[in-house]
Amino acid sequence: MAPDGRFRVEDVTPGKYAIHAQVHEPGNGVPGTFGPELANIDTEITVPEIPGGRSDEPLDVGTIELKPGNPVR
Repeated sequence: MAPDGRFRVEDVTPGKYAIHAQVHEPGNGVPGTFGPELANIDTEITVPEIPGGRSDEPLDVGTIELKPGNPVR
């Protein structure tokens, strides 16, 4: 993910895709641990057929906004 929030996934075949992401506070210092959830997203995007089968142009899927999470304290 780029600093401005953009991301790129190479060689995605056309179709519908579910996106699920979570943002957590840092864990307790042990690798693989997470703190409380801060935000999340569950959404679907559609990758259309590309004329010629391939393009170097990025597909703009619009803004994907995170929702406030449900942190457990």
